[in-house]
Amino acid sequence: MGVKWFPVRVTTPESVLEFKLKQNSSGRQLFNQAVVRHGKYDPEVHQRGFLNIPNYIPAHVLEQHTLTNDQWEEKVVQWYKQHSDLSKQDAIMEYLKVAQDLEMYGVNYFHIRNVKQTELWLGCDSLGLNIYDAEDKLTPKISFPWNEIRKLVYSHSKFTVKSTDTSSKVSVQ
Repeated sequence: MGVKWFPVRVTTPESVLEFKLKQNSSGRQLFNQAVVRHGKYDPEVHQRGFLNIPNYIPAHVLEQHTLTNDQWEEKVVQWYKQHSDLSKQDAIMEYLKVAQDLEMYGVNYFHIRNVKQTELWLGCDSLGLNIYDAEDKLTPKISFPWNEIRKLVYSHSKFTVKSTDTSSKVSVQ
C-alpha cells in the first residue's frame, strides 16, 4: 500500500501555500504549525483545549490512529513547550523547509482529459509539465522537462504539448 498524504494549507500575509504531508508526519511539523498560528507557548494563555485538533489533523488521519483529540493535543503541546523559543518567523521558515521537500511542493494541478477522455491531472512546476493519473498526483505518467518542450498550443479546449523529439506529441482537453 502506498504512502497516504493529507492536504495542508499555509496562509501568511504574503502568500498562500498548499501542499500535502505524509500521514506519519513528525511532531516537529505539527509543532511548527502550532507556533505559526499561536505564537510562543504561554501556560496562562494556552490552556487545555486551546488547540482544535481537527483544524490541524484531517479526520481521515485521526481515524487511522488510536490517539484521542486530548492525546494529540498533549503531544503537540509537549513539542510546543520544548520549542517555544522559536519566533513566529523562524517557525514559518521551519514549516516551509519541510514543505519545500515534499513531492507536491510548487506544483499547480489542472484537471484534464486526454483524447480518449481519460481523466488525468496536468502538473506544472519549475521543472516542466507532468501528466498524472487521476488517482495519483505523486507519480507522473509522462514528464516534459521545459528544455524538451518545443511548442505549447492552446486552441479552444484543446491543449497540445509538442516535444523536441518530433515523433512525440500529447494532446489533452
